[in-house]
Amino acid sequence: MYNELRIVAGRFKQRKIKAPKGENTRPTSGKVREALFSILFGRLEGAVVLDLFAGSGALALEAISRGADYAVICDNNKKAVSVISDNIKNLGIEDNTRVLAYSWEKTLEIIKDEGVKFDIIFLDPPYGLNIEPILQKIFYYTLLKKDGIISIEHDIVNEINSKELFAVIKEKRYRNTAITFLKQEDQL
Repeated sequence: MYNELRIVAGRFKQRKIKAPKGENTRPTSGKVREALFSILFGRLEGAVVLDLFAGSGALALEAISRGADYAVICDNNKKAVSVISDNIKNLGIEDNTRVLAYSWEKTLEIIKDEGVKFDIIFLDPPYGLNIEPILQKIFYYTLLKKDGIISIEHDIVNEINSKELFAVIKEKRYRNTAITFLKQEDQL
């Protein structure tokens, strides 16, 4: 019913977290998470992060383990939300997290209306999902703080095309997976 993952580093290093089994959730591998967070080194202390399409919440939980202050974690799959809530409770970080069980559209609207801005936004959507409308909302809702970045995990065949809104600052490839880091053009 569940897969088990481990937090890679930080105050919860080696602590187990659950990930929902099934085709709807594709947890980021430990190797890719380790590489992702080595790239983010120096950006996590005190950060506010958004984990959209969270699955198990592993990216947000890893960020908190490594020094982020707060994470908004979103998934619209009920099984995933239940697992995320269990993981948060087991780590004892209820005060550092907020779970939203909505679609990405509704989540971004709520965040915009509340005026929340993020240092890091993790996007790990289902492979094949068109990411452009999500990036457009993030841009037009001004959800990134100055110098904030977006980390997108995607299939290597899917290119990120929001060049008029965001600039690619780094891209790493791991077999069939790519992680693309974006920054708003006006902040370069």
